[in-house]
Amino acid sequence: MKYPTNTKEFRNKMESYILDCIESEETELKTPKDKVNYAYNRFLSEFWHKYEQINHKNSIQSGFASYLMGLPFHVDFENYKILELAKNHFNSYKDVSGMTPKQIERYENKIIANWFNLVSFHFLRLHTKYNQQV
Repeated sequence: MKYPTNTKEFRNKMESYILDCIESEETELKTPKDKVNYAYNRFLSEFWHKYEQINHKNSIQSGFASYLMGLPFHVDFENYKILELAKNHFNSYKDVSGMTPKQIERYENKIIANWFNLVSFHFLRLHTKYNQQV
């Protein structure tokens, strides 16, 4: 059983989480669109240079995930907090009863290893949502 990361409830919780992570001391960010654009523009100016574009094979999602690992915003990075979020906040932690300790460890390691890619994916989805041409 995969954990449900494609439900509307999960997407809404992830959106709220991401928006709560983005802050700026030098710029007032009043709307979700302001926050998303601030974070995206900061990524472009601080990280997304030619070398990183080549390194990430022009994958903005991969590049943004790497950028987040440098902790420019308040995204949780501790393993126990990531697992706690998966279990309690996002309801994306499957029932592990009946699994061996080794299977549980592998499952939790997979959640942790995919965390920044998951946040990056949902951030870029938000960026598209707030910046669609009308």
